[in-house]
Amino acid sequence: MKKEFKRVYILGCSGSGKTSLAQELARKLHIQQYDLDDIFWKKKYTSKRDEKSCRSLLKKLAAKDSWIIEGVYDRWVDPAVRRATFVI
Repeated sequence: MKKEFKRVYILGCSGSGKTSLAQELARKLHIQQYDLDDIFWKKKYTSKRDEKSCRSLLKKLAAKDSWIIEGVYDRWVDPAVRRATFVI
């Protein structure tokens, strides 16, 4: 795996294909894929986490050696953006 594809962050509007692209890259690069919705929602689409909790969970995830993270959130995603080696 090339170093620049070790930690990939994918962002874009809802419905733009982020998840599909993340899944395909994860399959080709053999890297675990993560959806920011799983961090934001305590219970999918019914119960949200507070911003501090989201940031903390994402910081732990971003500390991993490799990942593909996709999502459209903005205020608490800087831990992943700062560690990304490639942003789409």
